[in-house]
Amino acid sequence: MAALRRIAEAGGRVVVLYPAEWSCHSLAEFDMTVAEAGPCSRAFPYGDAPTVEGLDPEWLKRWNGLPCVITDRYLTGPATEQGERTIWIDNPEKPILVRVPVGQGQVVLALFDMAGRLNPADAHYDPAADRLMLSLLR
Repeated sequence: MAALRRIAEAGGRVVVLYPAEWSCHSLAEFDMTVAEAGPCSRAFPYGDAPTVEGLDPEWLKRWNGLPCVITDRYLTGPATEQGERTIWIDNPEKPILVRVPVGQGQVVLALFDMAGRLNPADAHYDPAADRLMLSLLR
């Protein structure tokens, strides 16, 4: 974790994808809780904030048109107040993508369930999930 923290502090981006809980205080010293939301099939950008580079907000409606698969969790706690809330579910008080500043960089907390959606050979591959992952890593 120390190496990842140095990357973020030096201006890099560390993406934490779909954590069950936050136990990485050596990476970033903030408090965050992952709360259960129930299955959600749609996500929304906050206002005019750039969602994700090259990702139309309409694409955040169900992976491959399947219901209830975008996420089943949301973020709460001080990290959601310290960071830039970018995408939410159900209501704006349930963020699922938050960018938290760490030094000159950031830790990106993303609660998108992308399992099985990133491999083009998989039956549930989704180009929107693929584009989202690439944008998070840039």
